[in-house]
Amino acid sequence: MNASTRNNSVANSLDRQTDRLAWLWLLVGFGLLSFSAWQTIIPLAAWLAPVFLLRFARTSPRPRLTSLLLFVAYTAAILIGTRGTAPSDPWVLAFAVITTPLVRGVVYVLPFVADGQLGRRLGTWGRLLAFPLAYTTVDWVLSLLRLTNGNVGSLAYSQSAIPPVAQLASLTGMWG
Repeated sequence: MNASTRNNSVANSLDRQTDRLAWLWLLVGFGLLSFSAWQTIIPLAAWLAPVFLLRFARTSPRPRLTSLLLFVAYTAAILIGTRGTAPSDPWVLAFAVITTPLVRGVVYVLPFVADGQLGRRLGTWGRLLAFPLAYTTVDWVLSLLRLTNGNVGSLAYSQSAIPPVAQLASLTGMWG
């Protein structure tokens, strides 16, 4: 076995290891996302879930599949987070339980797409700010829409018990 073959073998094994870890990032991010808003809230989960999901998005080799999996993760996390809150009216049930998670699932994938498309072109500092800016923009736009129940379910609500974050919110609003 020559040095070139050995180097290719090591590179291929590292690529496979990265792919396996990418799935782990998705699972951990989804698990944390389920506890970052709605009913069962763990404030640290709201900080860590996007980090793991962003890591998954950046290490995944197929952008379309990545977007689809992120959509499924967000939609499922919202359904898990809103468990047991089904209204008795069937029309409200159809709107609240079906429409809201689907719309939010689609919209919350957009910051990951923006990071993937713009982040590579913006350099290190631009990539550092692309995702938070896109996520904050999406959260703000969702708060303006009546279709998605306004800002109900925003990750910002999970941080209300942390005094420094609450003080920042008093100056900047919940999007700070």
